[in-house]
Amino acid sequence: MLSRIQNDEQIAGVLNRAQLRTAYGNYWTRAIVTSLRFNHGIECHDPKRQAAEGWLNLSQAARLAGVTNRTLRLAIDRGDVSAERPIPSGPWVLNKQALQSEVATRCLEKALGKSYPTVPNSSQTLLDLSTTYPKGAL
Repeated sequence: MLSRIQNDEQIAGVLNRAQLRTAYGNYWTRAIVTSLRFNHGIECHDPKRQAAEGWLNLSQAARLAGVTNRTLRLAIDRGDVSAERPIPSGPWVLNKQALQSEVATRCLEKALGKSYPTVPNSSQTLLDLSTTYPKGAL
């Protein structure tokens, strides 16, 4: 999953920051990630394929949506935007399609200040502010 948005050297860095070690207890290197990927038939990172398939990290997705990283993270946490995080302390992996769903679009538009008209509800009571108070009563 990480190879969708990162090259082997970046993946090694993510694994090391997460304090994950190889089967032999070693730190990850680009060569070890490349070997592991090759042995399991995982394609290497290709920026052209990433763009064609619409894979984004959190920052790229937030920039595309026109919101802050935090706003997008909150939307992900609420389940409004679909994203995956293969390693708890690692990067988020999103697809452009996740930003284009109806729920995600509505949520992100709301964050940008675009509002939708409220629908009147007959069970709501009216707040009557027409009463005036004598001078000094308040």
